[in-house]
Amino acid sequence: MSRWAKEGVDHARQAALAAEAKRRGLSEATLEAAKAVPTDLVRDVVSDFRRGPPGPSSIVKTDRVEVEHRRATSTSDPLPLVTPYVSHVDRIAESFAAEDRAKRAKELRELKGPPDAA
Repeated sequence: MSRWAKEGVDHARQAALAAEAKRRGLSEATLEAAKAVPTDLVRDVVSDFRRGPPGPSSIVKTDRVEVEHRRATSTSDPLPLVTPYVSHVDRIAESFAAEDRAKRAKELRELKGPPDAA
């Protein structure tokens, strides 16, 4: 049976539903939805929405990390960056810097020539 097939549809029920929806000023889909869900459930949902989310429970323990807030000025020391893997990245960057320093020192030695050539 295709989606739009009219087989198995109670046309008398559909006509009564259309008439009642028109009388109430609703669409047929809205009226069917209203009949499908109990009124007390809809009232509870609306009530929950109006009250908003509940506050934190005293039973639940929250682990809050206190962050030191201080005013940054041009003369203040920078705060260290503390995130996962920063120490690994710092170590890698330091190894590249050491390689660059060694390479530069070797180039400078080669430019000067042997020590007894002067």
